[in-house]
Amino acid sequence: MKLQIRAHLDYQFARPTDVLLQLEAARIPEQSVLADSLLLPPCDHLARVPAQDCIGERVWLRIQGQLLVDYEATVEINRILTDCAILEKIPPHQLPGENV
Repeated sequence: MKLQIRAHLDYQFARPTDVLLQLEAARIPEQSVLADSLLLPPCDHLARVPAQDCIGERVWLRIQGQLLVDYEATVEINRILTDCAILEKIPPHQLPGENV
């Protein structure tokens, strides 16, 4: 399955501000980024850093004034699906808190 992703951000900053962006599709075994484009305005500082668990990247930037960000991607999804019928059933009240 292919997905088309489009995001447009428009912010205004009165004084120099550090901004952290994480909006790009991750490149992981279950999905392929076939094409992508990230357009950022000129800014005082820009650095790409690994995201959590090294899944994708984040973009740090320092900007004053208008921040316009445009992102587009075509992503191919290749999820490895598990047959839910073979999974052990757990009553909802026994699920860990982070799963509820």
